[in-house]
Formats: sequence, structure tokens, C-alpha cells
Amino acid sequence: MIHTTGTIDAPASASLQRTDGRMSLLIACSVVVLLILVVYAPIVLPGPWQRSFFVASDLTRQFYPFQHYGASRLVSGQLPLWDPYIFGGQPHLADPQTAVFSPTGLLINLLAGHGGLPFVALEWRVVLDVALGALFMLLLVRQLTRSTLGGIVGAVTFSLGGYLTSYPVLQLPVLEASIWLPAVLLCSEMLLEEPAKGQRSWLWAALGGLAAASLVFAGHEQTTLYALIGAGCFACARWMQLRRAVVPTLLQFGALALMGLAISTPQWLSTLTYLPVTNRVALPYAQAASGFRWQDLTQVLVPGGYFVRSLYVGIPSLLLAIFALRKRSRWWWAGLALGAMILSLGGHGPLYPVLYKLVPPFSLFQDQERAAFLTSIALSTLAGAGAADLWNARRREIGHQRSSQRIAALVSGGLALMFVVAAALLLRATAPAGSDFAATAPRLVGVGGLVLLLASSVAAGFCIVRGYQRPWLTVTLLVALPTLNLLGANGALGRTSVDPIQPLPGRAVAFLHEQTGPFRVDELRFGELPANDGAIADLSFPEGNDPLYVTRAARLARFTDRYQVWQLFGVRYVLTRQDPGRGFELVQRDGSFKLFRMDYPLPMAYAVRQLIVAANPAEARRLTEHLEHPGAAAVVEQAIPLSITGPQLPRNQHEDWVSKGPEHLEIRAMVTDNAFLVISEPLVPGWSARVDGHAVLLYRADYVFMGVPLRAGEHLVSLTYAPPHFHIALLIAAAALVLCAGTALVAAARGVTRAR
Repeated sequence: MIHTTGTIDAPASASLQRTDGRMSLLIACSVVVLLILVVYAPIVLPGPWQRSFFVASDLTRQFYPFQHYGASRLVSGQLPLWDPYIFGGQPHLADPQTAVFSPTGLLINLLAGHGGLPFVALEWRVVLDVALGALFMLLLVRQLTRSTLGGIVGAVTFSLGGYLTSYPVLQLPVLEASIWLPAVLLCSEMLLEEPAKGQRSWLWAALGGLAAASLVFAGHEQTTLYALIGAGCFACARWMQLRRAVVPTLLQFGALALMGLAISTPQWLSTLTYLPVTNRVALPYAQAASGFRWQDLTQVLVPGGYFVRSLYVGIPSLLLAIFALRKRSRWWWAGLALGAMILSLGGHGPLYPVLYKLVPPFSLFQDQERAAFLTSIALSTLAGAGAADLWNARRREIGHQRSSQRIAALVSGGLALMFVVAAALLLRATAPAGSDFAATAPRLVGVGGLVLLLASSVAAGFCIVRGYQRPWLTVTLLVALPTLNLLGANGALGRTSVDPIQPLPGRAVAFLHEQTGPFRVDELRFGELPANDGAIADLSFPEGNDPLYVTRAARLARFTDRYQVWQLFGVRYVLTRQDPGRGFELVQRDGSFKLFRMDYPLPMAYAVRQLIVAANPAEARRLTEHLEHPGAAAVVEQAIPLSITGPQLPRNQHEDWVSKGPEHLEIRAMVTDNAFLVISEPLVPGWSARVDGHAVLLYRADYVFMGVPLRAGEHLVSLTYAPPHFHIALLIAAAALVLCAGTALVAAARGVTRAR
């Protein structure tokens, strides 16, 4: 222990204390990251253990193809604006769940995307996300409690708790949106604390803006909405507790919000211009109000099914959270946890029906149980605070703290008793082999684990009550109890020993790649082929698996007359295990799969002279679905200002594809008569057309696709896609990033000057 005897020694002592604090923080971060790595080692690291995988889920069916395609474009120096592989083509970057600008996504995709993104790279991304979330929570709780031990307990509770280990690891946007809230709260806390110290508050506003932008880039709007609610509650509560001046605080938080909005402009602006043509509209109340049932709230104590497990933070952590509520300043955290829990009930509770009617964004999302995200954040923070309080209680002199001794004895006794009951329920052999992956506990835990946890609970209580000066033992037990409990309950969730990635039949894919000209492929029955795997095999399909899609394209693709659908979408081949019947020729066998060529496919660009004008979109859909001869006529929704007479086809025509990139299509078309060129690519905001270098208006053809009127003769038709105002959005984001970097450099320079 260093004693300071004068003004000269005080700075040296302060410097040593800062060094010790940094060292303890570095050790704590290393411990947390190592723990996460150990938990997920069977998935991402080679070793003597059996190789594990994340189970077949949206992670494999949706997000892996998205990231595989995005990585291939990024490593080639291009932004993936358009996805040509699902639903006949749809916006890629504007779909928020593709998370093109996600920081961890950019890192993994750029490092591992060369030659095709392997699935293990996506698994590494999940582990990196969980580790980042744990670190952000550690830093947040440490800052709030001034306790590294509290930070570790909060990080363990959040990263190994029932919420983060259940469906978020299989729902990449949910996971990545969840981990950035602790970072936003940390920056908000530093921003509120800095005015009292007179240091770098604007730097924390800039960093908070970066964290907020990363939350938007993660791509899950519902979790982002919950995160904004949590951040607003946190800022108001801490502002009232710290009693900061109103105007400077509003200016700083306004700067944080504006910085986040500016940096994320390319994402939210692209998404907003895309949403009007998608299925993301206000949901019926019965669909939107789904959530937990009242009896599911018992999962706070005993975890059950895969989704309701998200309420479980472990018995030791729950007790620590309750212990932390001795201080009234923390009661608002309990209010946040309780409010989020009530919101997660959806229509079964009293809160969501009111929000559905009064707050429009709440009508856009279903599965309200995801609000348990805020419950997990709040209880993890309180658990860290409770651990910090117990550590501080241990350091006091027992003889002068009789009341604290009684409280410690009561809590430790309750800890031992309740933990034994919970352990008896949780730490048991699981269901038989072959049961669903949502089984509630790992198989290799039994009586030995129960005895160990019972002994640990008793030892922890005895150590705290007696005030033994063995800090390492107290720290070990306070960290070990939540860790062992949560590992026992959640450590093996969402895993399988079977590789979930099943590629498309190889010989059939090779045959298709040998064919000339643009065309699409489909399956006879939805689900025969891995969803969205066209992005991996470089094959375009008229259907796909995405929670956000172009409404018109999906409706037409699901029409019952499959042959007509395939003609309109430019499908030439059908890959199936079944016999599609007449109108097909078998061209390839690959195991149980058979590849058929359609006898009467349509090209992906063709000219017609018969136009049928529909009065409204509903009539356009009906007329398109019942076209007597697809390819001989086209349904339009407005008059064409060019004299096109039919019903005969042009006397002669040919369409040659000069280039077909995702965002740029170029066709050399020759027609002997005025005609209407139909291009089987869905028309959404952002597409523009030029004929012989002159901008022309694009028309909607056959309910979904693009059409361009052509005068008789030979023409070069160019179509280009970019989200509206995308280049302006990029400039705004770049300027905001430069401002952030400048703020950081100025703050660093001032810090160096003060140090001198």
C-alpha cells in the first residue's frame, strides 16, 4: 500500500492507481473473452471435442446466403445493392436484415469472403458478436458500479443468460442489434459524467453516435425500437440522478442522436424508400400481439422452452439483482425489467394493446416476447451491482457492521437455499438423445454438479458473513456461481453435430452453369431445396426466404398455376425429386434429384404489341395470373404514350443481353414495329432506364416486372438500380465519420497536452 505524504507523491499515487485499474480491466476483459471462447470452442475451434454446429435455422437458411452474397460483392470492391437470386430479384442493401454495414459483418466478410464465405466464418461472427456484447456490458456495469467484479458478473449474466444464448444467436440481426445497446448506454453514462470532470464529453457524444449507428446497421428494427426505449429511459433516469444542466445535456444528446442518424443514413434512407412496396405494413392485431403467456413468466426461475428461456438470467444473478435493490437509485432498473416483461406478454398483458393503438411502430412487428431483451439488460446490470455491493460489504469491518452482517447472512442463506432448489431442477440429465435442440439442460450434469454448486453457495455465504480476508475466494465464488448455473442451463443450446449446410445437387448446378443466356431455376414444391441457396450456387429463383420482400413479386410467385408463373419469371429449368408432368424434358439426374427443362419457357426479355390496361393493381394481378398466352401480351397499369398496335407480335424481333449484372442490365433489342419490351425483373423504387443513352420512363408490366416502350428499329436499353438518393446518403455518412474522427483526434491531442 502506497501512502502519500505531500503534493509531490499524490500524482505518482494517482498514476499507480490508474495503472492498477487498467490492468484489472485488461484482466477482466481477457477472462470474459476467454470464457466466451471456451463456451463456443466446439463450434469454431478444432480440438479433441466433437465438432458442433449451430442448428439448421434462419442463420443457415436466410442469413448465411445473404452474407455469402454480400461478402462476394464486398471483396470485389462493390456494394451489394441488388440481390438477383430471390423473388426474381429484390433490393439487398435496403433490406435491413442483410446488415451490409454491420461492423462485425464488414470485418468478417472482408477477411473471409474471398473465394466464397465459409459457414464457419459466420459462426465466428456470432462468437465475436457475443464477446463484444459481453465486453460492452462489462464496461457499462463497471462504470456504473466502479467495480470490475461487478462488470464481470454483469457480462457473464448477459452473455450466458437465457436471452442471448437462445434464439438471438440463430437470428443474426437480433443478436447484433442487442449487443450495441450496452455500448450506447456506456457512452451516454460517460457523456453525463464528463461535465462534472470537465473532460471530453463531445468525444463520448461522437462515440455514442457510432454505437447508435451500429445498432441501426445491425438490421433488426424491432430490437432497435426496444433499444431506443431502453436508452431513453436510461438517459432520463441518470440525468435526474446526476442533476445535470438541461441545455448542455440536451445539446450533447442531440449531437449523439444526430451523429447516429447521419452515419446510418445509407441504411435507414434506403430502407424507408423500399418499405412501401414490401409486406412491412401494419399487422392485424391478432398477428402482432403474439407474446408470452402469463404462466411463461415462471421461466424467470426455471427455464423451459427455447423462446421463453430468454427471461432466465440464473438464480444467483437474480438474487444478486434483488440484493442490489437496497439502493433506491437502482429501482428504475427494476421498473425497466418489469415493464419489458409485461410488454413481452403482447396481447396477453395490459401494455401492448395500448401501444398498438397509440404508437404506430408497435403495429409493424410481431413476436413481442423479444422485449425480454430489455429485461435481460436490466437484470444483468443489477446482478453486477449486487456483486459489487457484496464485495464492498466483505471489505468492511465486521465488528462495526452488525446490520450489514445480518443482511449478508440472510442473502447468503437465501442464496444457498434457492440455488439448491434451482439446481435440482436445472442441473439434471436431459431428455434422451435425439430430442429437440431446445432441451433445457446439458446431458453431462448431474449429482456431481449439484454437490459442487451447493458447496460453492455455502462457502460463498460463509466467506461473506465471516469477513475472511481471502479476496480471491470471494471473487471466484461470486463469478463462478452465475457462470456454472448459466452454463448448466444454456451452455449447449442451439447446437448439433450434423452440418446444417446442405448444398444444392452438384452435377445439376454444374450443368446449369454451362447453359447460355440469363434464366431462372425453381423447385416443384417449396422446401425441396435449401432456401436462398441460389445466392451460393449463383442461380436465380422466383421465390425465397426473407421476412421482408416485394409484395407483388411474392404474390405472383405463389400463384397456383406454376407453369404460367415460371414463364413470367423467366424460369427455364426445374430441379425436383418429383415428376412435374407434361411440358418438361428430363435433362439431368443427380442422386434423388432430377433436372427438367421447360418445353415452352419465356426469355427474361421479350417484346409484345398487345397491351392490356388494368384499372388498378388488384385487376392487374388478376389479369396477369390469367393471361391466355404469356409472352404474347402484357398487362400495364397506365396508358403508354406510344402507338403500339396488336395483338400480333412484332414481325421480327430479337433481344440480346449485352450484360446482366445485379444492378446494371443492358439489352440490345431490335423490333420491326413499335413494341413494348418486358424485362422480368421486379420494378421497385431505384430502377432507372435509358434507351440509346436517353432517359425514359419505366412502366410496370405484368403486375411485377419492368417495361419499356420501343419504337421500331434497333436500340440499346440500359437499366440501372440504386436506392433513391443513395449517393447523397453516402456523402452524409462520410462527412459524419470525418467529424467523428476529427473529434477523437482533438480529444486525444488535448489529453496529451494535459498529460504534459
